[in-house]
Amino acid sequence: MRIAENVEMLRVGGLNLTLVWDDESLVLADAARPGQADEIAEAIAAAGFAAENLTHIVLTHQDMDHIGSVRDLLKIAPNAQILAHVDEAPFMDGRAAMTKSGEILAEELRFSVNHELTDGEILPIAGGIKIIHTPGHTPGHICLLLQKSGIMVLGDSASVENGELVGFNPIYIQDMELSKQSIEKIRPIKVAGYVGYHSGFFG
Repeated sequence: MRIAENVEMLRVGGLNLTLVWDDESLVLADAARPGQADEIAEAIAAAGFAAENLTHIVLTHQDMDHIGSVRDLLKIAPNAQILAHVDEAPFMDGRAAMTKSGEILAEELRFSVNHELTDGEILPIAGGIKIIHTPGHTPGHICLLLQKSGIMVLGDSASVENGELVGFNPIYIQDMELSKQSIEKIRPIKVAGYVGYHSGFFG
């Protein structure tokens, strides 16, 4: 689903991934569950691109339905750079136990983060991507503000109801106070629309 000039929402197994691009970069936000790399590649092809040309995969956080197919996507696009918040990277490469399961990520799913992101950082790719640290769901959760289009990728930081930002399902929140603070942090930002990972596009 094309939601802006350079933004496509990819529907993959009930999840809403985001593809954004410019002349030099093809960027995927989040990577679905384990075993879904082929579905992701098919969705990218349906949008008019080739998955092997991915230049970056930006991960909003560590949960398995967001990072599960990274390793398999790297087999398709071996030159893609992996980006995640500095607080999330240790969970992805096996240095720390996943915060929700308490277990180290299985070896066959681990990967290295090439660039560890910080709050307020602006990536000079795909028309500009601003990193917004929104902890609560996980310690290093981020939202992505796509600067060319004004679309905000929410990940699991919040949902949208009747056009308004609301809290994500409380049973999945690790720190409710931080989650509330994160929502108040992003609420004033003027956007053209939101992509919720589980709820889809709201413009």
